[in-house]
Amino acid sequence: MSAEFWFLDREHNQQGPLAIDEVANLIRDGVIERTTKVWTAGMLDWQTAAEIEDLGSYFGPPLRRPLPPPRVNETDAQATSKIAAQPAPEGRATRPAIIVYYCYLFGLFHGIPAIIGLIIAYVNRRSAPDWIRSHYQLQIRTFWIGLALICIGAMCAFTGAIVASDEPTAGVPIMAVGCIVFLSWLVWLFLRCFKGLRLVGRGQPYPNSHKTLRVYLRPLSMTSNSRSRHIPLFIRSLSPVAIWSVVAASVVLAIVIIYLFSSFAFTPYASGKINIVFANATPRSYKNGRATTCTIVANIHNNSKYHVDKIGLKLEDWDLSIDAINANAFLDGADILTLTLSDESAPCSEQADYVRRSVGKVQVLDCSIPGVAEGDCQQLVAISTTLDANVVAKIRTDDRANGEKQIAKLRDALVAAHLDTSNFEFYDYQYIPMYLRAFDTIISIDSSSWSFDEYASGSVSNVALVDQSHDGSNMTLRANFRYTDGKTGWLAVKFPKSGMPCLTYWNFADECRDVRFPDVSAQE
Repeated sequence: MSAEFWFLDREHNQQGPLAIDEVANLIRDGVIERTTKVWTAGMLDWQTAAEIEDLGSYFGPPLRRPLPPPRVNETDAQATSKIAAQPAPEGRATRPAIIVYYCYLFGLFHGIPAIIGLIIAYVNRRSAPDWIRSHYQLQIRTFWIGLALICIGAMCAFTGAIVASDEPTAGVPIMAVGCIVFLSWLVWLFLRCFKGLRLVGRGQPYPNSHKTLRVYLRPLSMTSNSRSRHIPLFIRSLSPVAIWSVVAASVVLAIVIIYLFSSFAFTPYASGKINIVFANATPRSYKNGRATTCTIVANIHNNSKYHVDKIGLKLEDWDLSIDAINANAFLDGADILTLTLSDESAPCSEQADYVRRSVGKVQVLDCSIPGVAEGDCQQLVAISTTLDANVVAKIRTDDRANGEKQIAKLRDALVAAHLDTSNFEFYDYQYIPMYLRAFDTIISIDSSSWSFDEYASGSVSNVALVDQSHDGSNMTLRANFRYTDGKTGWLAVKFPKSGMPCLTYWNFADECRDVRFPDVSAQE
């Protein structure tokens, strides 16, 4: 592997590592002169470039009377001369520094390892060799700078969350700034730790660990690094801190612009308007596995300065009403209309699809705002929808799932008793135990709607056949049961080959009705 070189520039800052070809280019550019201090592995101290055998040929003929290498003064600016000149220790000397780096990495999951690493760095800093001390100095600085970044990011995120609760347009960009700070700190910490582990393994100091904030505030043009000469002059006049500040500010500004554009371009909420946005349709109750009511749900954002007493809307035969919305108040998930669904009515998903297709036909018929004329009030109302094909499909899927959930227990009992559509059979004595269980399940489900009496679970007895059609298309069974207070009664159930059972109780002998299921939300 080719040798690597370090040198001290005119500001006494350590530069490197550089390959010999890069050093030759710097000599030709006049950055490295004969008297420039240079160090490479195997040297005990810094030497002038002209004194190093591998570099002397790049300066032309050797000087007749080379001067002895001057001693480097023990100043803060020249402290790196001794840091790089130390031989690489082995084993125990490097172990604490490695442990600190790993503590910082594990500290991402819990803060205690990072604090332990900080303590180790403070304890070992003074007694360590100069080159290892450079790592401890960097680790201590990394901890405190990282803590400051975490505090800044947390403050931005917390402040943004509070602001967003009242004004999302202003709060989200602030939260985005906090997220950027957190992400920047995370990447910065990873890079420093991995670079430090690599340098410790090679027995090398961490470059520029002795630099103070003043170094990063100097313009790039004050450094003699040849790479900066290819940067435009107006950028070289800035310091590294200024450059990164401009970059960070540009990123934040871009996020704010994108967010505001997306908010104005895609949000259904108009500024200064009373926004009524149809957002969903929700089945509220079920009968025999089918929704019997459907609630139209809207998000209401009053972005105006007016208090609304009432707004009446009309869509074909539907009358919708909204009451009492304060100025600059938001209400999401408001139930503005509940429809009764009969057996002939379309399911809730189709009602939602109708709203989606007909939202442009909604009329504002009654608008009441104190101090505002009816016509002006109507002009303040903006009606839109977030319903689309995907939302309608989800309503349809959820509706079917809830319907199946409601009747699942009864359907399982009917299947077990061979009374379900898929396995309907003639009355058979061998099925009597299964008939008993089916009756018990039916009464247990239906009794949840009883107002006064309570069914004694498992009390069904004496199942008997009452009637059966000659073609086996339906069958009526009757059984006795008991209430918890000791009273007895009977129940006749008509099982059709298709559809759900029809119930006739002893105290309502002239009525045959459907099973009354509990609400889906009340089931486990």
